[in-house]
Amino acid sequence: MKIIEVNSDRNFMWAFGKELKTSCIIRSRINLPPAYPEHEDGTPGTISYQPIQFPLGMWLVKKPEPTTNPLMAPFFIPTMAHQIVICSDGSRFDDWGYGIHYDAQYEETWGCMHLYSEDDVQWLAGQINEAMDGGEPVSIRIDDKSFIGGNT
Repeated sequence: MKIIEVNSDRNFMWAFGKELKTSCIIRSRINLPPAYPEHEDGTPGTISYQPIQFPLGMWLVKKPEPTTNPLMAPFFIPTMAHQIVICSDGSRFDDWGYGIHYDAQYEETWGCMHLYSEDDVQWLAGQINEAMDGGEPVSIRIDDKSFIGGNT
């Protein structure tokens, strides 16, 4: 298994022998349409919420998805990460939809890991695809312990 390690501050990751600059700054909700948590199948919930950072833990990574969405292009790398969030009406929702992507316009995300370089996300997507095509699963690990780095 290949493991992408992210430090607890979420400002860099170690993936396939390379250090990549990242962030997980939550995007302000002011003057934006509401955000909706996602079900496991990717469909949106119906009650808005305030996004929170990518959850701690170790999560399987799924196949990178090519996209033309300017807020995620050229790839969105989905994961199986999920966590309970509090919706605007006080209800709880198990929010899925956390991933890794590049965004040329904004540094902030709604909880995903943001990469600062289009080249980095293309490279990472290629490494993940190569590992998965070879039958090797890939996981992402974010924890509050000391960052290990280099064990991938």
